[in-house]
Amino acid sequence: MMNATASSSFLQRINWVTTLFLLLTPLVGLIWGALHIYAMGVGASELAVFFFYVCATGFSITTGYHRLFAHGSYECSRVVKIEYVSGENARTISPARSTSASHEASSRKRSSTRNPSRS
Repeated sequence: MMNATASSSFLQRINWVTTLFLLLTPLVGLIWGALHIYAMGVGASELAVFFFYVCATGFSITTGYHRLFAHGSYECSRVVKIEYVSGENARTISPARSTSASHEASSRKRSSTRNPSRS
C-alpha cells in the first residue's frame, strides 16, 4: 500500500492532459460510434471498409514498421515498403522512420539475451 506522500508524489508526476486524452478519446469514440450505429445503422459496405482498414493497418505495423523497418528482419520491394509506410502512417501520428528509429534505439539498450529479435 502507498502512503499519502508516495501517492501524492505519484499523482504529481502524471501528465494529466495526455492521460485524460488517452483515456477519454476511446471512450468518446465508443459512445459516439454506438449512438451513430443506433441512429443510422451499419451496412455491409461500412463493415467491409472497417475490417479492411483494421487488417491493412495492423499488418503494415506488424510486418512493415516492426519487423522490416525496426529490426530489418527481411527485404522486400520498394512498392511493398511504400504500402507498409502508407498503412503505418494511416494508423499513427508519427512517421514510420522516426518511430522505427526510436524503437530500434530502445531495443539496443536491452541486452540481446532479453531481446531475441536482436540476435
